[in-house]
Amino acid sequence: MSAFILLNLFFWTYIPQVAFLALFHKKGSAWVNGTFLVLGEAAAVVAILFEAFLVDEAQVDIFDAVLVYRGYDDLVRQTRPVEETSLNDPVRRLGKPTRSSVYGPFSFRQIAEFILLLPLNLVPYFGVPLFLLLTGYRAGPLQHWRYFKLLDLDKKNRNAFVKRRRWQYTW
Repeated sequence: MSAFILLNLFFWTYIPQVAFLALFHKKGSAWVNGTFLVLGEAAAVVAILFEAFLVDEAQVDIFDAVLVYRGYDDLVRQTRPVEETSLNDPVRRLGKPTRSSVYGPFSFRQIAEFILLLPLNLVPYFGVPLFLLLTGYRAGPLQHWRYFKLLDLDKKNRNAFVKRRRWQYTW
């Protein structure tokens, strides 16, 4: 699905977007910014079509397996059984979830911010890095949504946790 979306976006939208960006850029930077623009658009389309609707359960399994691998069995046991057999394979240790689990919530705010920040790609040289940093600012903590739920952190504690690690989450 990702390859199909990427190929189609590059085939249908890359040259028109580079032509538009060339109005604002000098010395060929429109080609580089156009590449990142199409890659960002593809990431958004893939996230909406694929991640949000098709693989949330698989993402929960992967996240839980990593927690088990790192020794956080007790956290995972809140939502699913963790067997002691197959000690070398954390994936096989995971039982079926006993409660509904969400890896990350669908965020209209994040999508709106993505769309609003997309024009930053028009700024030569600095636009793309700034776009990546600003979108990462919100996306980083969202990738730990499941972890925050397992820790049973309320909004205040979650924000304090993220604040202490803001740059790590942004990067």
